[in-house]
Amino acid sequence: MIIRNQLYKTLLLPVFVIVGLIALSYLPETTVYGDEPLKRVDILSDVKNKTYSVSEAEKLIAQAEEERKQLLANDSIPPGVTPIEDFSTRDSMFMMERFYQKLNEIDQLDRPVRIAYFGDSFVGGDILTGDFREMMQDKFGGCGLGALDLIQDNSRVNVRSKNHGLIIHKPTQHKDYKPELQGMNNIYTTSDSNAWVSFTGLRKSRYGTHIGLWNTSLLYFRPTQETTVSCKVNDGDPQELYNGKSDTLQVVKTEGDINSIEWNLRGSKTIYYFAANEGRKGIVVDNFSIVSVPGTQHLKIPQETLQEFAKARDYDLIIFHYGLNIVDDKDQTGYRGFRKSYNKITEKFRKAWPEAAQLIVSVSDRSKRTENGEHTTMKGVEELVVAQREIAKKNKIAFWNLFSAMGGKGSIAKMEANGEAAKDFTHISFKGGKKLATMLFKAINNGLMNYNRHKDANADIDQRVNNIKNFTR
Repeated sequence: MIIRNQLYKTLLLPVFVIVGLIALSYLPETTVYGDEPLKRVDILSDVKNKTYSVSEAEKLIAQAEEERKQLLANDSIPPGVTPIEDFSTRDSMFMMERFYQKLNEIDQLDRPVRIAYFGDSFVGGDILTGDFREMMQDKFGGCGLGALDLIQDNSRVNVRSKNHGLIIHKPTQHKDYKPELQGMNNIYTTSDSNAWVSFTGLRKSRYGTHIGLWNTSLLYFRPTQETTVSCKVNDGDPQELYNGKSDTLQVVKTEGDINSIEWNLRGSKTIYYFAANEGRKGIVVDNFSIVSVPGTQHLKIPQETLQEFAKARDYDLIIFHYGLNIVDDKDQTGYRGFRKSYNKITEKFRKAWPEAAQLIVSVSDRSKRTENGEHTTMKGVEELVVAQREIAKKNKIAFWNLFSAMGGKGSIAKMEANGEAAKDFTHISFKGGKKLATMLFKAINNGLMNYNRHKDANADIDQRVNNIKNFTR
């Protein structure tokens, strides 16, 4: 008798079962007993992309973001460091993290990492910002002073500058100032038909070791009438860089190992904004400070002007440091007008530089003399610090509490006693500027360190959130 092999029949059973289960997974969703849905049969659910209902997705994303919050709550903060508070979120693209990532990639970038530092007389003359620039360039590379007004006042001691035939226009000069002509720095300069300006770097200076030589010199201007721009590098032969006219922002540049540059300007109707001396790579810190401004003058910069500058000059971090000219010893009811203005200003700059992080540096301590001769912090200082922090939180940008970092109430009086602040108990000396610059530098480096500690875990959370969003039905 011939015995046939029937084992294949036992294999047919699981095959039929699997095929049947796969077929069942394609049946439409049905319900029994009212609105109770039958659980769908899907044998491949573990290998197929899972889909989520909107409510499931919202819950899972909230859980992931809570994990991120807990992660950031475990930041390492060394003694003596006042950390930067980053209120940016996924919606605002985690902008400080983008800045930190740029610092990580600085050697691979084909341009410098630029920081725009807007302020009042507290950072006038490059006090604080000069030392901050030096520290950043020491660590990350770079050279040059960055942006320079074409007419320098006597407080700027870290550059030699001469000029002829130029007239500077600032928002504090109400009579002759036309807001619609200003640049991103709130300033514009006009000239005679033949004007010039020169800048010479200080090779050996207590104000910096990276300011004597630079690689690139630029000039930003608007030649509404026939204009010729030429330059002489290191007292060399003239180079003509522009000849023509345009209603749009123009930028000319020259490169080399530069210690001095003279810009020769011909054209009486041309608007000049600023020059810039910087490196091809590394860090650039532009000090855009104006004495006696409240910080709200940015509202009057035409949006089109900001957009033009954004195309011509990349920024990775924009710092707003104001307050001395609006704080006093009166109750301010929360500085409502200042808050309203800065809500608009942060949005204005975000539209122009959507990839740049924004950081508000709080007002510093400021004191007044009491009847018994002592100095105490003005009432409005702490109220303004609170307002500035809430502006940052509302607009999802970063905040650094300088008032707290320098010691809080009474700290400006202590700095004055140590030769770190002026007798007006408001402004700081170069010695005091270096002290506060060190604090800001440490705060940024602390943020960078924590970013690098958390970035792998953050990347995992980002991937999970993206997967949830991609497979939400």
